Amino acid sequence: MNLLITTERIGPYHNSRYKSLSHQKDLDIGVIQFNPQSNRYLWGDSLDHIYKVFNIKNYSSKIEIKNQINKILEIFKPNVLIIEGWDQEISKYLIFLSNQLKIPSIILSDSRYKSRKRNIFKELIKIILLRGISCAFVAGTESKEYLIKLKFKMENIFEPYDVVDNDYFSNYPIEKKISEGKYILSVSRFSHEKNIIRIIKAFEIYKKSGGKLELLLVGSGPEEGLINNHISNSKYRNSIHIRPWQQLNELAYYYKIAKVFVFASTNDTWGLVVNEALASGLVCLVSRECGCCTDLIEDGLTGWGFDPYNLNQLSNLFHKSEKIDPNQLKIMKKNIKCKIKKYNLEKFSEGVKKASLKAFKYPKFSKITQITALILFWFHR
Repeated sequence: MNLLITTERIGPYHNSRYKSLSHQKDLDIGVIQFNPQSNRYLWGDSLDHIYKVFNIKNYSSKIEIKNQINKILEIFKPNVLIIEGWDQEISKYLIFLSNQLKIPSIILSDSRYKSRKRNIFKELIKIILLRGISCAFVAGTESKEYLIKLKFKMENIFEPYDVVDNDYFSNYPIEKKISEGKYILSVSRFSHEKNIIRIIKAFEIYKKSGGKLELLLVGSGPEEGLINNHISNSKYRNSIHIRPWQQLNELAYYYKIAKVFVFASTNDTWGLVVNEALASGLVCLVSRECGCCTDLIEDGLTGWGFDPYNLNQLSNLFHKSEKIDPNQLKIMKKNIKCKIKKYNLEKFSEGVKKASLKAFKYPKFSKITQITALILFWFHR
């Protein structure tokens, strides 16, 4: 079976998943990068692809998208299309082609209903598009519930979409552990929704009331200047450390030397860094506004969820994390290992294969989906 997958740009997360999928029996994997020059994430380019990669060379031109996609389908001859979301131009065109050429399709989705204010007209459009999509592959509970709200049948929804290479993080070797357990670690883009300033403010409250841990922020982004300015004016600036964006081989080290991980985003579809932290054995403090919190965080077992706007609540969780006794920590690490095992590359590959087989055996096509997708492709930006 030939599976053709779309993504903006192949990063290390995608590469791990596609390589794992390529090892599944009787599957041939092709991946379309529709914006291979994207610099939204500072990923390195040295990835060892063991699957076919097709690049869209001029994503700003709809004519070019159309011509290149048609050529790719002619070369690869997919049995199933796996389409990343519905916002991108390429997604709209592939949904159209799926229904026109009778190629079953799977939608990849980690969207949550509460991520933004929903427009009734746009939601109706999604319902129409989903009528011609055979299966869905989602991140977890909240993304599944959103598709069900859009009248998509539960039995056609598979998971888990958002996974990382757990073994890489769990087995990462550390030669020297001098600073192990000293830090509260945050890894994210330095952007407004990632809520870094509130992490720092909660940390300042924690230090004021006798907290002993230090804060380590890893990342880069548009709010970097604002964050640096706040730290330079903080009474506790000597206990707050910043490291720039790290590639995975460097990032794994920071997970290993931390005491606890914090992810405070005010709006996040999932939060893959939480997967990485759990795979590294870290107790995680995760905002309840992140999609992964529902599935990965059990209070007192794998970490704690919190209100990302409540500084005192987060500060108290810093204290609680610092004071976890060795026996409790041992139990929590065991719970963490069990939890993250359900979100590994093998589960991803098995889920994609099951979804693909079902889509191929019980395809869904719709003329109204075909027409709507084509109109959206040509006339909507």
